[in-house]
Amino acid sequence: MEKSVVENIVKQSKAIEGWLSREAALLIGALDTFQKSLSITGDIFEIGVHHGKSAVLLNNLLQAPEMLHICDIFDSQEDNVSGSGSGSRAIFEANLQKYSNQPLGKIHACLSTDLTPDRVGKKRYRIFHIDGGHNKDEALADLTLAALCIMDQGILIVDDPFRYEWPGVTEAIIEFLQTHQEFTSIVVGFNKLILARKIIAEQYKAFLDNASSRSRFGLVTPISYKQLPFAGGQLRIFFIPSYVQNQRVGLVSKVIRKIKGSFG
Repeated sequence: MEKSVVENIVKQSKAIEGWLSREAALLIGALDTFQKSLSITGDIFEIGVHHGKSAVLLNNLLQAPEMLHICDIFDSQEDNVSGSGSGSRAIFEANLQKYSNQPLGKIHACLSTDLTPDRVGKKRYRIFHIDGGHNKDEALADLTLAALCIMDQGILIVDDPFRYEWPGVTEAIIEFLQTHQEFTSIVVGFNKLILARKIIAEQYKAFLDNASSRSRFGLVTPISYKQLPFAGGQLRIFFIPSYVQNQRVGLVSKVIRKIKGSFG
């Protein structure tokens, strides 16, 4: 999906409560464009939709007959043992209807640990977005399910990697890569980690390594890009340098002081 289209979706769905930055949306849009350039087609699955902020973007990536299928416990928050989000089915469905022109596929209103590959569909999905339970066992179960359900050329998108608030997600990622040697990490940035099978991973990396590809999707200055070893592979990393972040904080503080000063 082109940058302008992604930005328009982000702008229109800004009012939806949730956690998806503009930059994360652009990265997902870039990877979707790359998949389409290789004629990779397939459904999309999302675990943990909250009010649908990322689901709106994912649903708009689709081209018929592709469909988005989702899993969330919604209002059954007594099952949310890790306290990661609190969704509403009514709000979610209203947002999807308002901000997406694509029909929604199957809704699994249950714990993701209740799902099986046969129920979800083996090797059916080109994108599998994981933002469910954030304890280690929950996240690992979701990764294991996704590994059986994505196509050979598909990608896993993991939310909240390497966050100190959610150490279980990091633990699950490392164990998953140790036990699923056919997978490797591709890129991390904007609170998303992308994984893929090694048979296709280098093609995704080559796409991201191309400066014109990153520029096309606005993944450039002040955003930096580098590579570092991780879990036996070379991980691409998008980040905003600390000095840029400090400048932004300083500018905001200056504006606030100016506003306060104007009121005496």
